[in-house]
Amino acid sequence: MSPEYSLRSLLLIILATFSANASNWLYLAKLSSVGSISEEETCEKLKGLIQRQVQMCKRNLEVMDSVRRGAQLAIEECQYQFRNRRWNCSTLDTLPVFGKVVTQGTREAAFVYAISSAGVAFAVTRACSSGELDKCGCDRTVQGGSPQGECLNRGQLQLHGEAK
Repeated sequence: MSPEYSLRSLLLIILATFSANASNWLYLAKLSSVGSISEEETCEKLKGLIQRQVQMCKRNLEVMDSVRRGAQLAIEECQYQFRNRRWNCSTLDTLPVFGKVVTQGTREAAFVYAISSAGVAFAVTRACSSGELDKCGCDRTVQGGSPQGECLNRGQLQLHGEAK
């Protein structure tokens, strides 16, 4: 199985699980007491994850710090986009991170699910293209070659407020 196929498959699985339980994954952003997620035992201790998410964490330890960064980005972006609204993406230190808002069928909940998936996809892609992850081979300059093409090079991916 090619590294590109593996990365695409992993992203699809994470995004599917992320969408179904976005508020659970977002809690990773709030866990300052947990260092790097580099051991299977850490996955079992992560609060709020369902069994399927724990198993995914164990199988993809290398990616989990990127997933956490993506969750942090999602919260920051949500707060930036809603900064002048009555509900401004304020977070709680409990599950769900955004409170009852994400359990209701509102446009705010839809935005949280969308930005959560986007944040994780962005962070994993950035980690891959910068060479932080060994299981992807999308950037010829970092991983030595990809017959299907290249990912964006470091510095080309940007969020609001980031300098080029």
